[in-house]
Amino acid sequence: MNAGGPGSAASLVLDALERRSLLRAAREAIAARLTGQQASLPPLKGGLAAARGAFVTLLRASDGGLRGCVGHLEADAPLLEIVTRMAVAAATRDGRFDPVTAGDFAASLYGDSAWGYARGHSNQPAAPLRRGATRTPGRT
Repeated sequence: MNAGGPGSAASLVLDALERRSLLRAAREAIAARLTGQQASLPPLKGGLAAARGAFVTLLRASDGGLRGCVGHLEADAPLLEIVTRMAVAAATRDGRFDPVTAGDFAASLYGDSAWGYARGHSNQPAAPLRRGATRTPGRT
């Protein structure tokens, strides 16, 4: 995670390894839920351990269209926990779509994006953090 004092903008930006770990954890959590297995998650450290909220967006590989999006605004749990919970919720509980099946997930979902939120100082509202998105090469 980048250097900076607690609550500073620099301390809230995830590095590339943390972003990849979150994406991998989100995908693992969805796959585990769909197959009834236990998810294998990365260690809870650095930016992944910071209390933040997040939105997770699932996109279709076929056309990049929305497949699910669910978020949690409160910075009341580690980011890793929030992202994995919201990933599963986006896949299974977004009321705009039928729940994702194991076949849908393996064949058609290619990316997650997350907006993170952290508590502001004193009584300030949560502020959006840097957005991280991962797409399959060749997609825009």
